Amino acid sequence: MVKKVKKSAAKGEKSKKVKEGVKHKEQPNEGIKTEDSQNLNNNKDLEDGKNVENAEKTVKVEFDDKIEDKKEDSVTDSNESESLDKRFTPVGKHLGEGTYGQVIKAMDTLTGKMVAIKKVKNIEYKKGVTKDRQLVGMVGIHFTTLRELKVMTELSHENLMGLVAVYVKESFINIVMDVMASDLKKVVDAKIRLTEPNVKCIMSQILTGLSVLHSSSFAHRDLSPANIFIDNFGVCKIADFGLARRTVNPPIFRECTDLETMELNASRERMTSKVVTLWYRAPELLMGAECYHFACDLWSVGCIFAELLSGKPLFPGTNEIDQLGKIYNILGTPEPTWPEVTKLPLYTQYSFSKPKDLSTLFPHANSVTLDLLSQLLKLNPNERISAKKALEHEYFKVQPLKCKPKDLPFDFITK
Repeated sequence: MVKKVKKSAAKGEKSKKVKEGVKHKEQPNEGIKTEDSQNLNNNKDLEDGKNVENAEKTVKVEFDDKIEDKKEDSVTDSNESESLDKRFTPVGKHLGEGTYGQVIKAMDTLTGKMVAIKKVKNIEYKKGVTKDRQLVGMVGIHFTTLRELKVMTELSHENLMGLVAVYVKESFINIVMDVMASDLKKVVDAKIRLTEPNVKCIMSQILTGLSVLHSSSFAHRDLSPANIFIDNFGVCKIADFGLARRTVNPPIFRECTDLETMELNASRERMTSKVVTLWYRAPELLMGAECYHFACDLWSVGCIFAELLSGKPLFPGTNEIDQLGKIYNILGTPEPTWPEVTKLPLYTQYSFSKPKDLSTLFPHANSVTLDLLSQLLKLNPNERISAKKALEHEYFKVQPLKCKPKDLPFDFITK
């Protein structure tokens, strides 16, 4: 029986931004600098020309004061964009393609290094009249692109995808990034046998990158093997920050402000529409939590950890209900350790189930390994281990120790 409880959002001022805990990159000179790019809109229905009147409101949520103050500094003129376009010479190889556009390989003539250019389509929404009777019919930047650029511009770390430059050409935003050889999904799909030092090396890099994100108050919200890239030297980099959001780390059940609720609801709808992310989605998101924090990323890391240990997904659900069923079948039903779960909007009551012994699912894993896995996969998000604490776990201290990235068995990657 499904039991839904609607929670009203308490009105209030937008919560203050948490001070950033790591060293940030200086804002690059290369930026988004055309007249079209000033029409920034953050609404999931922009492509359909719907709800235009909400665009201005949602933009205010996405851009904090820091970004607004530096808007003029981050915009280049057409001459600079043309100069940047000439700097990067395509080599004719397409690295990927999607609804956002395509990724091509190019040569940076300034450094002589290879780069990847993500060519993102601008949004052109239909002409219409807003509630204030203002005529609209402009080209803007999708909010996922804005979020991705926000993270990549502010943060610089070996285990996060780096930003080389960004410029506008015709109807595309060109995001120039480090070129990568593969991703973790391809490693898992290739059925490569990973030793304990191999898994420790990969997990250490993922948790390190995530710790940097979280210490700067960013939640990724879309972690999966496909979003963790690997370079020719075995260095893992977290990427695809289109759903990343700066947040605080409150208890799950505090009341949200109106602005927070609006953005979090929109973000959750985008996440639930992406089936590929379903297997790595935390139970609080599956049950419609309106306010959630960094713990949702740690759940995803736990699912990735389990996949590295066994070579297959731990919770391969077909939809949200089936996903919860698969989670409860292994970890047990949540009520005994997470009584507040019944307050979630999409809470569904399942028949009581006891948690299984993880050693039966991972017979080759020792007790220290299983302890870290269980702490990452706590049903109650408030009890889930943090990225920083996970890096301090005994798992990374006992023999055998992690290998070096260059020693990972990724022979299928051309070096």
